Amino acid sequence: MAELALGGLFEPAGRMMVAGEADDALADGLAARGAEVIRWHRFAAPGRRATPWPPDIEADQAILRLPRARASLDFALHGLAARLVPGGSLWLVGTNDEGVRSAGRRMEDLFDGVVTVDARRHGRLLRGRRRERPVGLRDSLDQWRAVGSIRLPGGERPWITYPGLFARGELDPATAFLLDALPPFEPGARVLDFGCGAGTIGAALAQRGEVALDQLDADALAVEAARQNLPAARTWLGSSLDDLTGAGPWDRVVTNPPIHESVLRSYRVLEELARAVGARLRPGGEAWVVAQRQVPVAEMFQATDLRAAIADQRGAFRVWRAAR
Repeated sequence: MAELALGGLFEPAGRMMVAGEADDALADGLAARGAEVIRWHRFAAPGRRATPWPPDIEADQAILRLPRARASLDFALHGLAARLVPGGSLWLVGTNDEGVRSAGRRMEDLFDGVVTVDARRHGRLLRGRRRERPVGLRDSLDQWRAVGSIRLPGGERPWITYPGLFARGELDPATAFLLDALPPFEPGARVLDFGCGAGTIGAALAQRGEVALDQLDADALAVEAARQNLPAARTWLGSSLDDLTGAGPWDRVVTNPPIHESVLRSYRVLEELARAVGARLRPGGEAWVVAQRQVPVAEMFQATDLRAAIADQRGAFRVWRAAR
């Protein structure tokens, strides 16, 4: 995608905001052509800072790597339009399999003259120019905050979400199955929800009784929601246990882990968790994982001091318990 984008960006001058999961080669190539590069990532990764909303810096141009979810695309388009000068170019790059061919229609409320600049290798580069007065521009994070309710095993409760969160910020079938399979926790148990999303696991555990809850997620927007939904919990932004400075050890680590990076299936996050979690558990501590049947959870724990066994299985999912 970097090659496609750089091939069509003929005037990368001024401040260029590079957004989404665009790779470093793109940002480096733009800088080499004289652009002042500003990065906006929603998702944290090693060495990568993430924020829920674009930096408060005016940009002359912006380029966005097409997000997976349509709601995330709309959110990002508004965020970038809020930072672009009127007439500034927004470049959108993605593959045909990701839906880039239809993405231009979603740009048209905010951007004029949306065209395909380049199309090759199953990818496309689109460009539009920021309108003087974009129709319906939502130019702050607060305008995207949705307040409603969520139904959990322990009953309904108020709930805050944002666009593009995993499972739309609601209780998905895999997480519901994990909650059904979890045994009761001792009062006061310290629990880590790894990949917490908007905080559904923590909220359900809080309904069962008092736990000392830590939460971690790589999506800065999900972390924003989780902090509001569970203000008593300690919540971190990050993609691995290394990001949890001063936290732990835990009696239980529970997770419905991400198994995709961008649109590609990847077990990297779960593999790293399996290698590291044993050292962060208290004596007698356990890790509980829900995943699709084809995910090789047991194999990921084989080279560690924990052993994973199936605690329950239902439909497409298995719940695993890993302990010494």
